[in-house]
Amino acid sequence: MFRSRLILFLIILISLQSCISVKKMVYLQDKSQDKPHQYEQNKTFSTASLDYKIEKEDVLFIEVLYQSIGNETNLDKSTLGERESRLAVNQHPYTSGYQVNESGKILIETLGEFEVIGKTIDEIRSMLIERANSYYLSPTVKIYLMNAYVTVLGEVNTPGRFQIFDEMNVLEAIGIAGDLGEFADRESIKILRPTNDDYEIYHIDLTNEVIVDSEKFRVKPGDVILVKPQTRKKFAGRNIQWILSGLSVVVSIIAILSRSR
Repeated sequence: MFRSRLILFLIILISLQSCISVKKMVYLQDKSQDKPHQYEQNKTFSTASLDYKIEKEDVLFIEVLYQSIGNETNLDKSTLGERESRLAVNQHPYTSGYQVNESGKILIETLGEFEVIGKTIDEIRSMLIERANSYYLSPTVKIYLMNAYVTVLGEVNTPGRFQIFDEMNVLEAIGIAGDLGEFADRESIKILRPTNDDYEIYHIDLTNEVIVDSEKFRVKPGDVILVKPQTRKKFAGRNIQWILSGLSVVVSIIAILSRSR
């Protein structure tokens, strides 16, 4: 009887240790009044934007489209050809984009030189359109940062370094990495962010919906997202085999002791 109870106790103990609370796995919960994880209520959060400012050695993809004066229905063919060429090799940003030099400027063949360091993408677009208006009819400008990468490592399904073309949040970046693994610690995601010559490290809780209202929820080019496993992971996966092996040894010892009595 004692042996059976001991075995049952060990099995229950292992089962409890290898389980993860569902509440620790659900994203963006309302924790303001200790509500259950399935609690739902419509809410609106402000969109926090980082407004990334261009730095030295950044590489910009710039596409200026316009209509030739005297022929308002046609797109300038040389511009279109250049656009296709740049898009074909956009996996090599330092050879296909405009790199910000040490003086914080870029040189565009048809429009001249622009000081872009410390400016946002929207500010640079406005500068280019203003000057292009002096030369072309109804110009439009497409621009994005070509050397913008985010790295997602740790307890994710597809870790790696990924190129990004638009602003995104942490959940979107994790989505690129194939979502978090089953044993990921969603309550303490570590973000390593470069700031000039230093790095800032901070933590966010993806199970708490208030993080949406924080600028830390937005991804900045160069961010490294580190996802650690939960402590209980050591009781799961391959390690469970070691536990079961240990349990077998304990059962065998109990059986031998019982026979010797």
